[in-house]
Amino acid sequence: MKQHPWLRLTICATCLVSTMAMPLHAGQAALDNHGRLSCDAEGRIAASQRQALQTVLPRELDVGATITIAAVCPAERYFPTGVVVTPGASYQISAQGTWQDGWIKVGPDGWNGLVLQAWNRLAWKPFFLLGGAIGASERQLFAIGVGRRWKAPSTLAETSDRQLYLFANDWPGKYSNNRAVADTAGGPLRVSIRRLD
Repeated sequence: MKQHPWLRLTICATCLVSTMAMPLHAGQAALDNHGRLSCDAEGRIAASQRQALQTVLPRELDVGATITIAAVCPAERYFPTGVVVTPGASYQISAQGTWQDGWIKVGPDGWNGLVLQAWNRLAWKPFFLLGGAIGASERQLFAIGVGRRWKAPSTLAETSDRQLYLFANDWPGKYSNNRAVADTAGGPLRVSIRRLD
């Protein structure tokens, strides 16, 4: 089985499938990036792994399948999950761990910056709230936090890029001081995505 540096499929011997060509099926072990797409000291995807991203094709999850992301890099405006959302499908997205905004360590529900939140990508939502984007653009953003059941809009059928990206809610031009947190300090921020229907 071909293994990529940031994406690995752990499977039993009786359900051997290709990581590139086949979708995930209910009952299989979780797809995760513990292999792993790691964050560098600046909170971005490590340079040594950026090229590997170009070789992995995002795909839809089958009903009941789960993907686990072992570390979301908070300095990335669009952190790829490898999941193509299915229009009209429901997902349970859950997060745990911590990441860092400057000197502030916080979990996926973020921290309140009062009036300063007006300029966040998700306006009036907390700084460092875990957010989602459909495609690498600002057109389809939504709040996640520590957990959310989310239904993909049926209108996404007309969207060419339906990959789910994750991000730390922040001012658009202020991602340079965002950092991942080490395992020993309560990090990194980890996310699981399960397709419900």
